[in-house]
Amino acid sequence: MEWDEGSFDLEITRNELEELLSRKLFHEWTSDDMLEPYPWNLDGTLKFLTLEGSADQQKAKKILSSLLGIEVDNDKDFDNAIYKIYTEGVIDDSDYIFTGLYSIKADSNFYINWKYWGQDLDHLSSQIEREDDLDDAEMEVQEYIRWEESEDSLGKAYFLLGCIGYEKEQWDETIFHFEQAISHRFESAELYSRLGWTHRKKNNIDSSIEAYEKATQLDDSQSPAFYMLGLLKAHKGQTDEALEAYSKTVELNPENADAFMRRGDLYIKKGKLENAKSDFEKCNSIDDTKAYSFYRLGLVNKELKEFEKSAKNLGKALDLNENMQKDDGIWPVKGWCEFKSKQYDKAVKSYSKALKLNKKAAYHYWRGNSYLEKGSSSFAIEDLKLSIKLKKSNKFSFYKLGVAYKHKGETESALEALNKAVEIDPGFKAAKLEIEKIR
Repeated sequence: MEWDEGSFDLEITRNELEELLSRKLFHEWTSDDMLEPYPWNLDGTLKFLTLEGSADQQKAKKILSSLLGIEVDNDKDFDNAIYKIYTEGVIDDSDYIFTGLYSIKADSNFYINWKYWGQDLDHLSSQIEREDDLDDAEMEVQEYIRWEESEDSLGKAYFLLGCIGYEKEQWDETIFHFEQAISHRFESAELYSRLGWTHRKKNNIDSSIEAYEKATQLDDSQSPAFYMLGLLKAHKGQTDEALEAYSKTVELNPENADAFMRRGDLYIKKGKLENAKSDFEKCNSIDDTKAYSFYRLGLVNKELKEFEKSAKNLGKALDLNENMQKDDGIWPVKGWCEFKSKQYDKAVKSYSKALKLNKKAAYHYWRGNSYLEKGSSSFAIEDLKLSIKLKKSNKFSFYKLGVAYKHKGETESALEALNKAVEIDPGFKAAKLEIEKIR
């Protein structure tokens, strides 16, 4: 049909309107004048619907009203009209005639896929999980929300918007949309777990705990949610509650090495060293690359007087983590355990590593003591003198220096050092005994 202003009257037929809309939206879509941006509202859409400068928009409204049997006088009415056209088949959807009618945007190539209309949103879930075209998915869900009235469907739509925000790390938007989903009676363990993580990213610790607790109430098989509760409860100093959460975590997932490691830390805090030892050993059997777990196990071994095991586990931690090798606090502990387990050569090496990082009197003292035990009196004397130079009030350094001189047969120097030890501590029995032996 030839379109002119005079033919736009109330007697237009359905076929004529269909032909008109099809021609305007598709056959002339690529012409330059059709690419101008139109407002995303009723008047803009009707302007697009009719010919440039020739339309009586009120007539257009009347045509739609007459055709559909409903009032079309504002944006909401127009929304309903488009929905009615599609759902009742007033115009065949096979040509997607209305695909662009409601989604005209000059800066976007996005159009609603009407085949999904009236269906659920499951088709988007896998797309969001794959992080595939999240912007398009977001626009489609937002458009769905404009049309949908069912509380359940709206809840799911807001949940999907929350998931999109979650993947984009837009934390404020994620919280808003998840809360909207909850307000529309949509709840799931996944929603609350994601909400818990989002609150944690925002440092809303109490809200995060509340969300994770809700997740575990809805699904008590949620091992990750229990693990996060353990982290958060421990952060708040709620040790018993954290232990309970970690215990539930490993019950559900016996291969969670981190949960065993963190529970081991809490057992140390509670003074339950055997329990801590067991947890760290379990962690290491699952994953033998966790330097921190070997380190903590080494400290527990030390407290349990398992010095050889302690030195071995501390050594493993140092091998795994280069940053630990730069920490002068670990090497001397390893050296001390090696000394206590009579591995004097290894002790010398460990204290030498510590001294490269920090020249402390204690490190010189223990390396000197290690040299003394392995019969290297000259090296022992050198280290013990350096220890005294750094800390003149240490009676043990003078005592060991006296013993080292004695081993070398230098009795005068030995007596001088031993007498100095007694001077610092008149009740120093070991030093007095050595003096008596020399005399």
